[in-house]
Amino acid sequence: MTITSKRQATLPAALCEEIGLRPGSRVVLQRRVLDGETVWVLRSRKPDWSWIGAARRYAAMRAQSSLLTITHSDTVALAEVLLLGP
Repeated sequence: MTITSKRQATLPAALCEEIGLRPGSRVVLQRRVLDGETVWVLRSRKPDWSWIGAARRYAAMRAQSSLLTITHSDTVALAEVLLLGP
């Protein structure tokens, strides 16, 4: 592998496929010492899905809110029919 003057390198296709890299992917590079020798570990950066739980809770609250609104409006309509007649 050759590093260009812009510090860019072309990774072998097999390596990219193995660790899930695509054009535009971001990578994490970690320095490790194994048996007294420095090695670098290259991994694809996993997306941060920690926010998905909050989105699910929000969606559930919205669904309950919509259901309560429908239930309330149906109750009001039924009460009007019972009080005012058809």
